[in-house]
Amino acid sequence: MNFPVQSLANEVCFAALRELDAKLPSIIGADAYLVLTVHDSIVAECEMESMWTVAQMGYDVMTGIKFDWMKVPMEVDVEAGLNYGELKKLDLKTRTVKD
Repeated sequence: MNFPVQSLANEVCFAALRELDAKLPSIIGADAYLVLTVHDSIVAECEMESMWTVAQMGYDVMTGIKFDWMKVPMEVDVEAGLNYGELKKLDLKTRTVKD
């Protein structure tokens, strides 16, 4: 039952990985890099000064991926933290961290 949903998330995630891998070095330089994926999430590491730029880029790339068969927009959550166990949601519009 979950295969169609999980398959869609997987396709979007891999397409985003390819695009982010090409864009991150040219925009941020060596301050940011992709670390791993966890299910349909992409984990990147960067300097604190680059966090908002990297977060916005990840959001833009993931929401910008379109396939012919996608009928609804992709919803993306962005989180950041000093380690994976302490992530907090980010509000990219106001550039604030939510609890």
